[in-house]
Formats: sequence, structure tokens, C-alpha cells
Amino acid sequence: MLLNLDDVCHQESRILVWSQRNIENFIFNSCLFEFEDLIEEVDLTDVIAPPAYSFKRKLIKKIVKNSTQYFKITAHVNPYLQPAYLEQEYDIFLAILDFPQNLSSINLLRNRQQKCYFSVCYLIEIWHKDLPRLKNFIEFFQDFDLICLGHSEIVNDVQKIIDRPCIYLPPGVNAVKFCPDLARSDRSIDLVTLGRRSEIVHQALLELAEQKNFSTIMTILVVLNSATIATKNIEL
Repeated sequence: MLLNLDDVCHQESRILVWSQRNIENFIFNSCLFEFEDLIEEVDLTDVIAPPAYSFKRKLIKKIVKNSTQYFKITAHVNPYLQPAYLEQEYDIFLAILDFPQNLSSINLLRNRQQKCYFSVCYLIEIWHKDLPRLKNFIEFFQDFDLICLGHSEIVNDVQKIIDRPCIYLPPGVNAVKFCPDLARSDRSIDLVTLGRRSEIVHQALLELAEQKNFSTIMTILVVLNSATIATKNIEL
């Protein structure tokens, strides 16, 4: 059995959260994982995070991702091949996904519709330009009672495709949690990168910050970068 639900499911829980943290465990998804933890803190909640895909299952997921835009049926393929079943009932099933093409893990849980009274999907990232290619993925969400989207501009278009209530749910970050030492007046952000990052560059910058005055280094880099841009403009 791939997933031992007895270890994570409790009779008193009202909410079941389906998490991608073991499958799509990227830094840029940290706000989603924090949201899942917050739900667990404020209500009686079980969080199920299916295990990372093996090489074979990654291959199946890739086939699903590449073929579902042409064939609707592949959106219902379970990359794990073996199903898991809920024994108890929940008031709410909440699936939290970064991208619609990562929905296939939900197919592992075979009887969620019978065991969960109300189903919600929080889909954080989808864009207008992707709608034609992702239409078959989006139609998969017709099984949900409510779709929460991370971008307000896409709400009406997604609702037309799946004919289900859709709302805008903006993501957020606990800024105090990530700045615990409020007494330090010299604490600042010297460099920020949004989205994906190179672990090698990240580690090198951490070591650099420990060794030297990082603010001075950043000022030099900005000046050098500005000079490079100015030189290129002159050449043009």
C-alpha cells in the first residue's frame, strides 16, 4: 500500500487537505504549504500528502501532462497505479494545487466523492494563454463544488469552462513568521528572487553574506550591472 491512511486520518477530523508537498516540494510553493499548516491549526484537520513519484510514476505523470490536452480520459489516470480508500467521512475535502496539470495525484484517492460532503480545489496558478491547452485538465475539476483561484482575472473564464462556482482567493505569507528577530534594526533584505532558484547560487550567496558586508557587495553589483546595460545601449 502506497499510502497508509490510518496514520493520518482521525475520526474527529472535519476537513481533509490533499497536499502536494511531497510531490512538488519547491520553494515557490511554500505559501501553499503554510496555508495547509494554518488550516490544521484552526480546525480539526487531516493532511494527506502522497509520496513522491518513483521514476516509473514520474513517467506516467509526464504522459498524463502531455496527453491530456488531446484526450480527456488521461486526466483520470492514477500515476500510483494502486488506489487508496477513505474509511471515514469528512465535511470538506480541500485539494491544494500549484498547476492544473499536477492534478493526477488526486486520482489515487478513489472514493473521495462518496466520503466528503463538500469538495474544494485551490488552484494557485493558471493563465489566460494556457486555457486552450489546459481545457481538458480544467474540466476535471467539475467534480468539485467550489474552485478557488490565485488570479482574479481568470475566474470568469474558468467558471465558463467547468460550470462550477469559482472565486478569487489571494495567497498570502506570514511576514512576521519569516522575520522572527524584530528587535534587530540592522536586519534587511539585500537580495530577493521570485519563483525558482539555483541552489548553488543560493548557497554561495548565504556564505558570502556571512563573510562580508553584503550591502556593499550588492551596491557594487548594481553599479556594474547598470554600467553594462548603459554600454549595450550605446552600442545599439
